[in-house]
Formats: sequence, structure tokens, C-alpha cells
Amino acid sequence: MEATTRNRASNHNLRLAFNGGYNSRSDRVRNLKLVYQYGANPKKVKSSPINIPMNVWDNKKREIRKEFVKQYKAYVDWITEFESKRNDLLVELYEDRISYSQAFDRV
Repeated sequence: MEATTRNRASNHNLRLAFNGGYNSRSDRVRNLKLVYQYGANPKKVKSSPINIPMNVWDNKKREIRKEFVKQYKAYVDWITEFESKRNDLLVELYEDRISYSQAFDRV
């Protein structure tokens, strides 16, 4: 029997996440990180200006929960700006016009 290979394309991923796991019940203030990963390469992580408790973050929707929006208005604005830039940055990463460090700097 001959082994078959699958042609898989590597993807650029740029997202916000807590470093070291997420616990939806934790009220400990943690820094939300910018995480970049390409294919099976190791993740590249950079701190963001957002410091919030984990129970404020909706991990599935990748946004601050609705009941905390007024309390963290500045962070909501920063996340909205990041999401608006994210697609353009991913396109530039795919086209090799910028590196991941340049993408981090633009955010």
C-alpha cells in the first residue's frame, strides 16, 4: 500500500488571546496578547495595551462581553480598530509585503 500525502496550505493567523490558557470564571486581571502563528511554526506573542479580568472576555466571539462594554470603552475601541486592520494585515502577510514583527508594530 502506498502512502498518500495531503496538500495543505499554511495559514497566517493573527488574534487576541490570553497567554497560558483561558478560564471564563477567573476575575484575576491578565494581559491580553497579540498572537501570530503561521502553519506549524511556533507562536509569536506580543503584549497588547489591554489588561482585563478573564471573565470580562468572551473567548468564542473574541470580544469584551456586552455587560462590560461601558466599563472598558477604551479597550473596546482598541479591539475594534485591531479587527478593522486585521484583514489588511493578513493580506499583506500572505503577499510577503510585511513580516509578523511589522504587523505587530502596525497594530
